[in-house]
Amino acid sequence: MVVRDVSAVVVYLDAACAVVVALLVLIGSSYELVQYVGVLLVLAGVLMGLLLIVAVGAGWFFFLVSFRFGVLIRIGLS
Repeated sequence: MVVRDVSAVVVYLDAACAVVVALLVLIGSSYELVQYVGVLLVLAGVLMGLLLIVAVGAGWFFFLVSFRFGVLIRIGLS
């Protein structure tokens, strides 16, 4: 659930970044400004990718921990 929400946010933010760069190019901004904003957006994309990796890792961690405790509780109750 968390992974799906985080991945949706990453996709929407990436699309918004692409729109910002396209608008800067269309309005005829200077090349340096477009390049500067592009570098910032690439760094933001890397950070969003890391966030997605952390979310996936956290999801697997909580799944494995809950599965392990569920097995231990079932063994203890039987």
